[in-house]
Amino acid sequence: MSLDSDSCIALLAADLRRRGVLSTWADLLQPVLTGLDERRRASGTGIEVDQLLGESAEVALRTAVRARTPRPGVRPVLLSALEPDDHRLSLVAAGAALSEQGVPVRMLGVRLPWRALSDAVARTGPAAVLVWSQGGRHHGVPGEPLRLAPVRPRPAVVLGGPGWEGRKWDGDATRAANLPDAVALLVAATAAGGDQR
Repeated sequence: MSLDSDSCIALLAADLRRRGVLSTWADLLQPVLTGLDERRRASGTGIEVDQLLGESAEVALRTAVRARTPRPGVRPVLLSALEPDDHRLSLVAAGAALSEQGVPVRMLGVRLPWRALSDAVARTGPAAVLVWSQGGRHHGVPGEPLRLAPVRPRPAVVLGGPGWEGRKWDGDATRAANLPDAVALLVAATAAGGDQR
């Protein structure tokens, strides 16, 4: 609440070193962010605290990502959120958790047009793709199922986050309601080398 970003970053960095990304996410970041969100909704104030913590968490998580060396011979995982979704922190946390396990990551970011994701898949040949959706906003063209470019080997597709409820996807995809489940599916996909069909 004191808006001390340096202290937030230092505390998060220490917890990440000690316990790892997924434990820090589940036991520290998520509960605090949820509490701040509830407080903001009840009072109508405090967005600055929420945003400062989110920015501090990104700095700490991105630093953790840079400290890791990917395992050789592992195809990357693409991380994205389709337009209009702008929830970035879960993607950064997923990238840090994957990097912690030696999985190379290509962060495509948020508000990505559907076509750009499909083009990136065709150009990079990833082992897996995480498409995160935090809220109930529509992705793609209304009424049309989302479809990736046909590439071989076919990447595993993980639809992460609560925003995928009721959305259409054309083709094989696995849903993961939370970050630890999404990371586990992505690590398994890189170990398997992707779908060879």
